[in-house]
Amino acid sequence: MFKRIWTVMKYFYGQAWKMDKYYFLAVIVDMVVTGLQPLIAIIFPRIIIDELLHERRPGVIIQTVAIMVLLFFAARIIGNFCRYEQTVFHQRFSDYSDRQLTRKTMEMDYEYTEDPAMLEMQSKARNGMGWWSSGLRGLTDILKTFTSGIITFVSTLTIIGSVEPLLLIALLALVAIGFLFTYLSRRAELRFKEDRAKLDTKYWYLADRVLQGDKYGVDIRLYDGQQLVNAKAEGYMNHMVKETNRFLKPFVFITSGSLLVTAVQQGVLYGYLGLRVLDKAISIGQFQMLFTASVSFAESITNILTQGIRLATTCDYMNDYIIFMEYPSMKDKGTRKLERNAKHTIAFDRVSFRYIGAERDALTNVSITLETGKKLSLVGENGAGKTTFIKLLARLYEPTEGRILLDGVDIREYPLEEYQKLFSVVFQDFQLFNFTLKENLEFNRPHDAERFDEAMRKAGFIERMNELPHGPDTHIRSWFNDQGVEFSGGEQQKIAIARAIYKDAPIMILDEPTAALDPLAEYKVYHNFNEVISDKTTIYISHRLSSCQFCDTIAVFENGMITQYGSHRQLVEVPGKYGEMFKAQAKYYVVENPQTA
Repeated sequence: MFKRIWTVMKYFYGQAWKMDKYYFLAVIVDMVVTGLQPLIAIIFPRIIIDELLHERRPGVIIQTVAIMVLLFFAARIIGNFCRYEQTVFHQRFSDYSDRQLTRKTMEMDYEYTEDPAMLEMQSKARNGMGWWSSGLRGLTDILKTFTSGIITFVSTLTIIGSVEPLLLIALLALVAIGFLFTYLSRRAELRFKEDRAKLDTKYWYLADRVLQGDKYGVDIRLYDGQQLVNAKAEGYMNHMVKETNRFLKPFVFITSGSLLVTAVQQGVLYGYLGLRVLDKAISIGQFQMLFTASVSFAESITNILTQGIRLATTCDYMNDYIIFMEYPSMKDKGTRKLERNAKHTIAFDRVSFRYIGAERDALTNVSITLETGKKLSLVGENGAGKTTFIKLLARLYEPTEGRILLDGVDIREYPLEEYQKLFSVVFQDFQLFNFTLKENLEFNRPHDAERFDEAMRKAGFIERMNELPHGPDTHIRSWFNDQGVEFSGGEQQKIAIARAIYKDAPIMILDEPTAALDPLAEYKVYHNFNEVISDKTTIYISHRLSSCQFCDTIAVFENGMITQYGSHRQLVEVPGKYGEMFKAQAKYYVVENPQTA
């Protein structure tokens, strides 16, 4: 436990030190002022009361009151200023932590984005810096309360011990009993949070993503799904209410016990100190001082113990963030120099791949070579392994067995970022960002108007773009701009293809981006695309065969293996899966001047 607390404090306060050293001055001053402030209410009223009962000197009373008010005012001003500085920094640090988490998510190995264990780790990291712990602000608040409690404890212990040492024994016993109730309530609260977190995830999926999300709205309306979804959401809500009631029943008992201990503590203080006044062992002023000091003493011990438990719990949550941020990448960081514009040959050498948690390979013993400028079509039914092949080729995944070679060299020997610059890929489930057309194509590259327009022209979107009031500065959808445009599926497809063309990578890949189109429309898209990138190495993926006739070679995938390989003319004339598929689909295609190899 102590090692974890030290690890968390070292990690986060190390980052905070690099960002702003004055933050620590504000925290330390705030701790000291908060810890010593109770002494003002303990010492000065005693002086005033004794003066009123004995000497009654107006000058002394006025002077004492003035000093007390001045100290209270100074403590409040200093404390408020320190807390303002902390609040500003905490917001900066929270934004920084969120950006770091996002960057880590973007940079982690792609295969982890589909790993349930990694997704859970990521969720814990985000929650660990969110409402579970409140991040650096929550950690600092706990440490401030803990340290201020120690300062108050030492000062009040000195005051009480110097006048009524026996009173300390009774106070410690009552505080110990009170802390037991506090510990029980805190433990019950933590169990409740863990149970609620699981229910919250399910409920908010339905209430926020399904009922309010635009992706599900059409299907819910067309298939009359409101009743089903509302019933499920209501069921989870009722379950959450039951869990809350189950938590509150013992919690009320525990809280009542804590209040009873506090009442007994107050009674003991009044009774004991009152008897001491009657015995003339202490003055009325000392009665007030000892009573206030005893209350602060008990509160300081409770704060120290309670915040100690909270510190351990908070560090457990925040440690999830550290675990995720420091999780190592499995990809080798190659250093071999890569010539982007050179002619490259890529070869799969007995490559097999199995997804995390899967029981069998998605690809098995695949060997194939792709030469510069050649056109390859990958054919097969859904789930045959075509997209997995592409993700391995683009090094989004690493082979479970075998190697992928670039010019005879294992691709892991090249820098990942440089290797991936060789590819422009349009996946079936391509995504367009709610940014401008220009930003969707260029990202952080310098703007090249001529190149941009040429990519749009080759993708068949230039005329549509020129019709738009803001041209290339038009936003896709209206999330960030009220004048954004909701493009049709076909238009979005052209934008995605234009993005691939704009990147101008030597290897172009189309992974079924036209799957939603009818076969003839798909053929036209592929045919046009083939014309505009005629000099590039190209891979077409489809379980339909519209692209096959103008490709040099065809690889037929079945159950994760290449079962046929050759030209269209070769494969269509021999028994096998390709011939069966082509004959079944041929009636859908109108092919002019097919380029059969």
